[in-house]
Amino acid sequence: MAEGSAFWRAGFDPTAWLQKNAGKEVYLILNPDNWAWRPTTIWLNGINLGEHMSKVNPLFGPFGLKLTGLVKPGPNQLCFSVAGGGGPLGPVFLTTTRPQAYPYLGKLRNAQYVDVMEWRLAALNSLVTDAVGY
Repeated sequence: MAEGSAFWRAGFDPTAWLQKNAGKEVYLILNPDNWAWRPTTIWLNGINLGEHMSKVNPLFGPFGLKLTGLVKPGPNQLCFSVAGGGGPLGPVFLTTTRPQAYPYLGKLRNAQYVDVMEWRLAALNSLVTDAVGY
């Protein structure tokens, strides 16, 4: 496991997305590979937005960060630093849906969450089964 931090940077232009979602709250969703169990530092357009961790699972859990008023039309730059040399697990994206943890996702999204957790458990069980030779 790496001891240092990994830095990630991406430029994006949300102009059309902001116009389509005018007047709505804006959230950033990020799921870092956080082997070091330390907060991820976020910068947007050179502004340090602080350190953040998942409240669901600090190791592999996503978190949402409210960016209403901080994302601007035209070029934007998102940077984040993950301790332990980790990186993003899955997409990093903007949404207008307020992030919530299970069981407060809504009826269909709760069911989707449970399905994903069962799939992850089955995948982990198959690794253990393979390891012990059954």
